[in-house]
Amino acid sequence: MRIHFRWVATIFAVFLWVVALNWMLFPALLLDMWDLPNDPAEQTLGLRVAGLVLGWGVALFLARRQPPSPARRAISYGSASANAAAAAGGVYSVMAGLAGTGVLLPVVIEVVAAAAFILAERAHQDADLARA
Repeated sequence: MRIHFRWVATIFAVFLWVVALNWMLFPALLLDMWDLPNDPAEQTLGLRVAGLVLGWGVALFLARRQPPSPARRAISYGSASANAAAAAGGVYSVMAGLAGTGVLLPVVIEVVAAAAFILAERAHQDADLARA
């Protein structure tokens, strides 16, 4: 099965928008779900992260129909790296007792996202090699 960048970018752009909206509108819900302190400092940090996540989703959405290029490859590998780092941070947080097991659902999504972006780029590279 070939994974297409267009679908990966679209799905995760929408996912990131949902996450950003949750951080903007319901920060206490996410903090409670992850067993993190629900205080104004944490909520303020969540609002700042929401802006970054929203922008990342916009970049993915705008790039979703672009042909293969070095810029698209950078977006794919950057997204894969960011998701892998977030997943590692989530696992560490649970293991260190800093967060509850509610963090593990986002970790699974982040691992799937990282793999999907890498596979989408590899599928294109394999197709290029087959044509050569």
